[in-house]
Amino acid sequence: MIPMQRSAVVQPHSAEYMADQLFQEYDRQQEADDAALWSRSVVALCAQNGRAKDIVMDLSDDVGDITTCDSVSSVLRYATNCDGAMTIALLDIDLMDELHETVPRLLTLRQANPELVIVIMSRTFAHSDFSAERARIADASVRLPASQSTLLAAFRAAVSNTKQRLEL
Repeated sequence: MIPMQRSAVVQPHSAEYMADQLFQEYDRQQEADDAALWSRSVVALCAQNGRAKDIVMDLSDDVGDITTCDSVSSVLRYATNCDGAMTIALLDIDLMDELHETVPRLLTLRQANPELVIVIMSRTFAHSDFSAERARIADASVRLPASQSTLLAAFRAAVSNTKQRLEL
């Protein structure tokens, strides 16, 4: 006599069921996050001959179009006047000549274009911070040098932080 095979039935409140539901929700959220990035343009203030530019350009499969520039005034002018809801401004603040003017410039940018997602980068940061702690000036901050995966994580967090900031 051959023993009958029973198909496993997952009970609605079992740990396995709950884990499966969590993974499905995570996958849905990840797809939504990816869609939010694919539709956005990135304007990046970064050195044109540096590693940061190469890493930013490697993100072309993950975001809309990418524009890089090493002119602070050009990037800030563009970021001030662009469609903030569809743009991520990635700013290497180490390139800003007058560091004591960096925070006022970022405050002005935030006031002029509140929907703009702002990610700041610097070699002087102790670590990357994807929290909303610096929300008055940026939606995420990245310590340089950074990897492609760190920038993508910062973009995702910044988009989420911007959404939360605008809802308040």
